Amino acid sequence: MLNGTIFNFRFIKRGLFLFLAIIISQNLFSQDPEPSLMDYYPNFNIKESNDPAPGYYFLATKTIHAELGEQYIAIVDNYGIPVLFWLLKEKKSTIRLLEDGRIVFWNGKPRVLTFLNDMLQIADTITTRGYGSDGHDWDVSEEGNIILMGKDNHVVDMSSIIEGGHPEAIVKDIVVQEFDKDKNLLYTWKSINNFNVLDAFGESNIVDYTSDEVDYIHSNSVHFDSDTSFILSSRHMNEVTKVDRRTREIIWRFGGKNNDFLFVNDHIKFSHQHSISRTSDGTILIFDNGNTHSDPRFTSAVEYKLDEVNMYATMVNRFRRSPDIYQPSNGSLQRIHNGNTVMAWSSSESSITEFHPDGSVAAEIDFTYHSRSNQIEKYLWKTKVFETDVDTLNFGHFDGTNAVSRIINLTNNSEEEIAITSYSTLSDFYRLNTELPLSIPSHASVEIEVSFDPKLTNLGYLKDILTLNYDTDVRRIARQVWLTG
Repeated sequence: MLNGTIFNFRFIKRGLFLFLAIIISQNLFSQDPEPSLMDYYPNFNIKESNDPAPGYYFLATKTIHAELGEQYIAIVDNYGIPVLFWLLKEKKSTIRLLEDGRIVFWNGKPRVLTFLNDMLQIADTITTRGYGSDGHDWDVSEEGNIILMGKDNHVVDMSSIIEGGHPEAIVKDIVVQEFDKDKNLLYTWKSINNFNVLDAFGESNIVDYTSDEVDYIHSNSVHFDSDTSFILSSRHMNEVTKVDRRTREIIWRFGGKNNDFLFVNDHIKFSHQHSISRTSDGTILIFDNGNTHSDPRFTSAVEYKLDEVNMYATMVNRFRRSPDIYQPSNGSLQRIHNGNTVMAWSSSESSITEFHPDGSVAAEIDFTYHSRSNQIEKYLWKTKVFETDVDTLNFGHFDGTNAVSRIINLTNNSEEEIAITSYSTLSDFYRLNTELPLSIPSHASVEIEVSFDPKLTNLGYLKDILTLNYDTDVRRIARQVWLTG
């Protein structure tokens, strides 16, 4: 009887162990797989596409809305396909491509201006000296000088300036610092020496002079204007200011309480603006948030021709989306290489609108459900990490029977071995015949074969884009080849 009990106990024990092992193994195998790199990439909704300019949108995220998401920088084509997607845990802002091919963006908190070389490696950094950095904007001149914005706060007895003012208010001022190409500090320009704390625009409730913190200026954009000047946008003052880089004296003030110009063709002017720049035609381009416009309020891109001798500001363009978008804060604006204008709406119902010169929409793209990039700009760009020997590939005439093949030569310019891990096309008419992943040793070249087989269509000329991807755990770098046949 005892032996039977022991046997039954051992049998039950073994059965229980087997049962637990099965449960554990099922739990292990039923777990969701680890997310891959592209699981973090947003689905870009192409809301409109009407002959947008060639090139790529440059994004740097400040806010992530998606449950599965991390901060990133990305370079994205007109179809929402990335040629660079890089997960970087810290907040980013204001990413641009310089004339010499470097990619530059604000990174981290506190903000550090970060320079990537043509191998997409961090090659240099710079930040403000003696002051906290302000991550709104920066600029680099043709000579390589760098201009940055910084924070400069002061304790002020506002009760002696305005009724109900706080006796120990923190007044938020700003500084502008210029560095030469070797990062030597050339000067520090201070708003406290040039503006009055009461310069904030009076018709807006955005500045509270009775608060313990007074942000009367809120500068958000800076731009080299000439060899001897820079221009500065101060949102809470409704003002764009031109400053002499040699003397640090104000040359003129445009908009706001201290306006020096007579507005022509524009009775509403601009208010609480972002993103000022000088175009190649010499006009001033402003992202007009429009906070103080009469109802209905709307946000627009406004362009002025300034007569800086007779002090006239003539509005030459105002681009408005239809229906209007009202974006009370953030946003950016850029005149791009073919004359189109790119507006980034930040957190509104669309992320990007690209306008033709006549004001019609060239493209509209939205990814606001996923993430927010306060400033988005567009450039012509190709990675140099690896290259293709052709940018376009013509497959000629399909005879109706035999697929047409072409060879592309790929060269790895980096110091490390890379691998083409995947590819994509917009249609099924073109395919990559080479097996992937395909390793390419450092500074070596390989061939891939692409075929064209449109048996199921009679559409005539068929255009497509082949995107060749090199993926790591945190970064995708891609090169594109335009296909036709």
